[in-house]
Amino acid sequence: MKNYLWRTLGTLGFALMAHALSAQTVTDNFATGANWSLSSIPLVGGGTTSFGTNRLDYIVGTPTASDMAGRAWLPSVGLFDNAWSMQVDVHLSDLSLASGKFANLNLSVSNGSNNMTAAIDQRNFGSSVHEFASFINYGSVGSPYVTVVTDGTLYISYATAGNGTLTASFSSPSIAGGALQTLDTFTNVGTAWSMTSGSTFNIGLVGFSGGGGVNLNTGAAYFSNFQATGLTAVPEPSTYAALMGVAVLGVAAIRRRRKS
Repeated sequence: MKNYLWRTLGTLGFALMAHALSAQTVTDNFATGANWSLSSIPLVGGGTTSFGTNRLDYIVGTPTASDMAGRAWLPSVGLFDNAWSMQVDVHLSDLSLASGKFANLNLSVSNGSNNMTAAIDQRNFGSSVHEFASFINYGSVGSPYVTVVTDGTLYISYATAGNGTLTASFSSPSIAGGALQTLDTFTNVGTAWSMTSGSTFNIGLVGFSGGGGVNLNTGAAYFSNFQATGLTAVPEPSTYAALMGVAVLGVAAIRRRRKS
């Protein structure tokens, strides 16, 4: 009878794990904020986010010296054991920034305090520059592609080879005919970020601006058309409750059989 009990609970355990680790293809058009949380993205200064018509706006109505806001993706995560990729379209208007000011939109993945970002950026540190850039652990990495465009698509992909490899990329219609351009590749992620089997990458969209205050009205800076493949589903609490309810019923049935 004990063996039967453990087999039953083992089967339910595998069901829970399989439910939590099912890879999926996802899209989100930002019609609502149902898939995006504020909880893990810090709000700094006057930065806010707002869901518009199929887009997520980064808005700074009352600028401070440094402003930031973003959203974290809720339904799924990137798994260290599986390959995955994600992308999002970005728009950052020509802001005609004064000297010392900057603004950027970031697609990012993180594990603990570690972070990799692909970004569209504008800055004026002596001269005005539009660029796509990559950052790892909040430090600038590699040479960004300097451009004059305001629209593009940001990508981050993950491969299991080499103890985990992250690649940040971008594309824009006016650059190389829209072909994918690699910004930076980060290898040996497992060791560098202390990740092992079962570790996960969280996903976020973040707007950041500052250098003395940058005003961003609705429509000036936004994300649209989020897509990802190979991510790992995270069950809702109600799903866990339902599966655990089945487990309780199974144990109760075994107890009844023992009494009879």
